Amino acid sequence: MKDHYLILGIAPNATLADIKKAFRIKAAEFHPDRNASELAPEKFHAVRQA
Repeated sequence: MKDHYLILGIAPNATLADIKKAFRIKAAEFHPDRNASELAPEKFHAVRQA
């Protein structure tokens, strides 16, 4: 089982606002259209699942 909090880089006791903010930041960072890395699509998918 994946730790979704770890994927988003936040503490397990994070507020909903913190979770949404972390998601937006990570999604923008790993979006395949913005990141040319080979691992970007995989990481973006993990962030979306979290």
